[in-house]
Amino acid sequence: MKTKATILAALLGSTLCAGAALAAGANDLSLVAAAKQGDRAAVQSLVNGRAKHAVAGAEGTSALVWAATRNDLVMADLLLRAGANAKAANEFGATPLYAAAAHADPAMIEKLLAAGADPNTPLMSGETALMEAARRGNLADVRTLLASHANPNARESNGGQTALMWAISQRQSAVVEELIKGGADVHAGSKAGFTPLMFAAQQGDETSARILLRAGAKPNDAQPKTGLTPLMIASAMAQAKAVDVLLDNGADPNLADTNGYTSLHRVVRDSDYGINLRA
Repeated sequence: MKTKATILAALLGSTLCAGAALAAGANDLSLVAAAKQGDRAAVQSLVNGRAKHAVAGAEGTSALVWAATRNDLVMADLLLRAGANAKAANEFGATPLYAAAAHADPAMIEKLLAAGADPNTPLMSGETALMEAARRGNLADVRTLLASHANPNARESNGGQTALMWAISQRQSAVVEELIKGGADVHAGSKAGFTPLMFAAQQGDETSARILLRAGAKPNDAQPKTGLTPLMIASAMAQAKAVDVLLDNGADPNLADTNGYTSLHRVVRDSDYGINLRA
């Protein structure tokens, strides 16, 4: 009957049932289930009854992760004051801080960092809270994480991409600038040899391209295996504004890739004809 009382307390949100569960010896999953349901009253009752909150659910997801997912500062505060571990990760590597970054809550991020959360704990795939915040364009979150020594040059495992590349892929130019201020490497290449400037060229993000070039990105750096340059990529993608920015900053239209194709070849072969390469 202990398990049934525990589940009822979490799912029905009844303080009376929660108390009955505690009297029967509530297990850890009661607190996790209550947090997942967003039931503050049950969480409060279980915490007051000294339920063990450190042990998480079947996938290792803690009550604090659910509080962060729900952007529930009151619940998070209840759990933290009761001793919840702000660093605890589930079996996928997801921490409360990553959950907060995924749900764009600067106040939750600040609370978790103050409680000792590590901003550099990655998912199993290598993704960090900073990458998530950067991709979503959450400037306040990015600033807070950088101020807490989040590594702007950490790489995810699949493509070897950084937070800077993720921000550019979503055309988040304000975040791009903030990451560079925070030490992001504008020359770093992905596993495929794509630089941040190449990502900007591909996306046609001329604002980010200008920011990168001002920060020292080289317009004629080429992808190692193919010889592709940012200008070739922008030309092939018919990104006319990016082409203009690159040419204005020293991109060479006469460079050829490993197959001997120049940017002009790519305009003719791959894109429309609305680009003037000024060759």
